[in-house]
Amino acid sequence: MEKLKRITLIETLLFIIGIIVFLGIPICATKTNNFEEGDHFASMLAPLLSFIGSVLVYIAFKAQIKANSQIQDQFIKQNYDQNFYRLIDNIQSRISNSEIQRYNSEKVEKGFAILEYIVSEMVSKAEKSSWFFGKQILILNPECLDDEIWDKLYEEVKKREYQDLTVFKDAFLNADEENRKIIFSRDFDHEYYELSGNESLNDLLIEIFMKNFYNQTDEYFSKYYRYVTRPFFNKHVVFFDSYYRTISMMLKHIDSIEDNEFYLEYFIDNLTTHERLIIWFAVASKRFSNESLQRIKKFDLLSTVSAIKGIKIAPTNNYDKHINQRLG
Repeated sequence: MEKLKRITLIETLLFIIGIIVFLGIPICATKTNNFEEGDHFASMLAPLLSFIGSVLVYIAFKAQIKANSQIQDQFIKQNYDQNFYRLIDNIQSRISNSEIQRYNSEKVEKGFAILEYIVSEMVSKAEKSSWFFGKQILILNPECLDDEIWDKLYEEVKKREYQDLTVFKDAFLNADEENRKIIFSRDFDHEYYELSGNESLNDLLIEIFMKNFYNQTDEYFSKYYRYVTRPFFNKHVVFFDSYYRTISMMLKHIDSIEDNEFYLEYFIDNLTTHERLIIWFAVASKRFSNESLQRIKKFDLLSTVSAIKGIKIAPTNNYDKHINQRLG
């Protein structure tokens, strides 16, 4: 913008100087009493007029360049628009024209009903696995548990080999991962990889999960979300691969547009609730490339996910922080 203003100022000055010279030479020539001086002024007039003509040609040439630039910009914008709407149609048509068979069932889902089915299955699997991943927290990160949980754990111990709660707690905390598994299986009379028949213990493991889920490591979250999503991503790999690839292309295209606010809002407004959740599960299980993850973060694509019922794996006031943690 500053460069254009500077060029316009130069052109204006040249035009003013040209007018002054164009009018000044004849005036000076008519007022002189010396024939030779008058002839000299007259001889200068032709090249100066030629110069002024060159300036006018320059101005006209610049105007033509500007017009061509505007046409080119319009052409580029049309290309952006065509590619953008083509990608939008591609996303919607891929979903509309798809059909998948339900997991462990003969029933077939078609179109956008696919997304609702997949999301409901993932949420259901997440809820059913709460006890298992609560046990993972107990084995892998018992340091995060509060005193109330330790009291309840001590009450569940079947073989009373400990004098008191402190002895039990110290024995568990000081053991390595493998020995914690042994202690859990032995003292809680429970096989590590099978759901216990002890409902109070199962409820306690779920409580551990609900209270401490968001305080775990990136490795824990990766294992958790991949466990929840793997059966569906693996079974319907063609559908998910094409869908996520198109989403990545759309984000890249929007990112390449300088003034992209309209395109971004239009794209986000066209995403259904279930699409946002499908994208979230892919983000959480790190199925997007780092480049796409950064664009999802940059465009705040998951800003409304925390308000969607069923997505909160455990209660928290910092769900946005968890989303950003999964985005990297």
